[in-house]
Amino acid sequence: LNFEAVGLSRAMCAEYFPGMTSRISGIGVSGIQTKAKQIHTLGWKTGSDVLPIGGFYKSRRAGETHAWQAQTMHMMQSACNSASYELWKQSAQRMQANPPIHLRDLTPIDTNEAALLFFAAVHRGTADVYSAAQREAWAGKAPAPVAWEKRFDGVSGVVAESGGGMIGFMTIDASGLIDLAFVHPDHTRTGVGRSMYHAVEIRARVLGAPRLRTFASEQAKPFFIRMGWTVDAPNTVIKGKVTLQNYKMFKSLPD
Repeated sequence: LNFEAVGLSRAMCAEYFPGMTSRISGIGVSGIQTKAKQIHTLGWKTGSDVLPIGGFYKSRRAGETHAWQAQTMHMMQSACNSASYELWKQSAQRMQANPPIHLRDLTPIDTNEAALLFFAAVHRGTADVYSAAQREAWAGKAPAPVAWEKRFDGVSGVVAESGGGMIGFMTIDASGLIDLAFVHPDHTRTGVGRSMYHAVEIRARVLGAPRLRTFASEQAKPFFIRMGWTVDAPNTVIKGKVTLQNYKMFKSLPD
């Protein structure tokens, strides 16, 4: 065949699309069934008027950054329709100016950048849901890279980079625990968190984790719900004389 499957399991392709290559494998029939049931539940049992978009490949306003932005494409089409070399140069410059965003493995030497990003994500990114005292109790008064020096030793995870710098990171272990998940406040609502999460979920499946679990902050809870997670119970964290609330959450991983 002249086609290649992306995101479909090899077993599913072998049964329903014989001869089609699926080099990275992916979701199978049971997974599709579970996802359909989740969407049905959101639409009919929770009273939700607006369902999540679902896909993250199509460019959308406030969605993840795409190399081919709508404005740039419009400018290029206008350049072709009007035979304008000036417009063509402008569209090319805009495309080249887009910083590349890519994922890579988390490493022990990432702790310094991660400590700075963590501090910014807590103090700036959660200011609308936690008080100044709560944010200080959580992340301290100043970044503390030294305290993070061995934080990633033996830890699996992914890093999102743009323009040569870290803009997000997420960890995962063999039991399915996502302990750390942060995006720089300058890059929220751009698809960075979603891209990291999908990579981490795939890694959890490879590690053989039966389900994912985390303790999500007030800020992170809606994100995990959009990813198909369930709130198990509220959780109270006491740091000194300050109390913070987060949520014990989980997501089962079907075979």
